[in-house]
Amino acid sequence: MKNRHCTFHNPIGETIVELAVLLLVIGTVVFTLMTFPKLPETVPTHIGVKGQVDGFGSKRIILAMPIMGLVFYIGLSILQRFPDKFNYPVEVTDNNAEVLHLLGVKLARCIKLFVVLITSFGTYEFIELAKGRYLKFGIAVIAWLVALMMVMVFYYIIKMMRQQE
Repeated sequence: MKNRHCTFHNPIGETIVELAVLLLVIGTVVFTLMTFPKLPETVPTHIGVKGQVDGFGSKRIILAMPIMGLVFYIGLSILQRFPDKFNYPVEVTDNNAEVLHLLGVKLARCIKLFVVLITSFGTYEFIELAKGRYLKFGIAVIAWLVALMMVMVFYYIIKMMRQQE
């Protein structure tokens, strides 16, 4: 019989992560709203693979990233409250339900953290670009965040699969 005991549950750490993500969402929205009036009417809207701006548009597009971050934050926060509705890679039974639900909530929290980091950094990068400052490492940071998020998704899926009866 596999060990099903939840020794990896850390409510204090999880609360700290939730608070940090919330503060990052709020900070990104406030930063964007404070910076928005000072931006030019036409701003870069896309950066190509080689790091060159290849699209321009209205500065209102800058509002999309923090709004996306906020929507994902709210949606994933609500979703975390219903781990019994998640789609797990193994059958949920009485023996593994507690561990799977905890892993599912942790995975949702992890995705929420990375999506908020990506949208926050993306917002900052596009605001800096609109001001005429190019962040040479910007695309690399976002690529690393996406890669790390995918690693964490696979990590939790593997942990869930180990709960197979």
